[in-house]
Amino acid sequence: MIAAWFNQLPRRQILSFAMAAIALHLCVFFWLNKVQSKAETSTLKESKVQIKLLKPDQPAIENKIETVKTSPRQAADDVKKIVTKTQKPAQAVPFQIADNNDENATYQAASGYLAVTPAAKSDTGNTGAKELSEGAASIPANNKEVPKEMHSSAGEAPDAPKKVIDPDTPNLAQFMSTPLPSAQLKLQLVRTEPNKSPYYGVGEINWQLTDDRYTMTINAGLDLLVTTLNLFKLKSEGKVSQAGITPLTSSEVRRNRSETAIHFNHIDNTLSFSSSNKTQRMANAAQDKASVLMQLAGIGYADPAQFTSGQEIIIQVAEEREATTFRFVIAGQEELTTKLGTLMTWHVVRPPRAGAYNSQLDIWFAPAVNWYPVQIRNTETNGAITTQIVTKIIPTTVTER
Repeated sequence: MIAAWFNQLPRRQILSFAMAAIALHLCVFFWLNKVQSKAETSTLKESKVQIKLLKPDQPAIENKIETVKTSPRQAADDVKKIVTKTQKPAQAVPFQIADNNDENATYQAASGYLAVTPAAKSDTGNTGAKELSEGAASIPANNKEVPKEMHSSAGEAPDAPKKVIDPDTPNLAQFMSTPLPSAQLKLQLVRTEPNKSPYYGVGEINWQLTDDRYTMTINAGLDLLVTTLNLFKLKSEGKVSQAGITPLTSSEVRRNRSETAIHFNHIDNTLSFSSSNKTQRMANAAQDKASVLMQLAGIGYADPAQFTSGQEIIIQVAEEREATTFRFVIAGQEELTTKLGTLMTWHVVRPPRAGAYNSQLDIWFAPAVNWYPVQIRNTETNGAITTQIVTKIIPTTVTER
């Protein structure tokens, strides 16, 4: 009966009844949801109240609650306070890298510079100072002086000088060097490259010494059928003294390139380069690419005892555009077979150095023939090797040593 009456109603009224029913259902749904949320909130509050009302006579639960309340940061601060009160920090002993001319310094052959460790006060409990004293010869990080406040910790006067030199500082001041007698060295040149046939050529070193002046030239070229193709020519001129060779000018000419020149200004201690139009500070006993060979040879010529295996010789060498610190290591003695016969030589190596020079330079000096360089080898990073080995020595004056 209700259905028949409902069917007789207009569609507008039917739609209104349907919307009213939907609205009523929604109201009931939201009301129930609100009642449920209130019930959950009430339950949570009751649980919190229960935690707060726990009796203090329960040791296990009490310890657990205490652990939660203590943060890791607070615990670390408490430990730090305890350590600060019970342990005194060790006073470090400053180290000193000595000047090259310091007679009391001990030379470190492995690093190539001088080191002096000040005497520390006797303190058995100060382990930190002992460790620093034992490692005082480590490489300095910069070229700054040690702060004055550190001097008193070593028991020295506050104004005591503390010098720290750069590990690249040349150490030639501690070596005696005597210029070699004049001579002309004829060399055979061989260049090998990976997966290629070797190239053959000739080289020549002319060393002329007149009173206190010297002139040195190095030429290299490739052998052709009827002539020689010149590759490069180095020339160095300067003076000599008890310290050895002192270049004044240096020039280089390479095939299909313009000549470049380097000027050594010993008044201002500067180097100037024609190819880069810049000026650079000149270090003590700086050399060019040609004269460095004779300066190394002059160290052994002056006193063979100065050549010992593992010894490092540090030299600033001026090249085309800038000066670079070369670190030479005396590898030891080797027998070398040449057209002059079998020679006992000293092998000196300049290992590759990232950021400075990537090739390796090997030089063999022969004491039996006035310490002349009888073999020179350059090994490049791509595997190419250029070797120059002596075939003839023509001395201007014969000197027996």
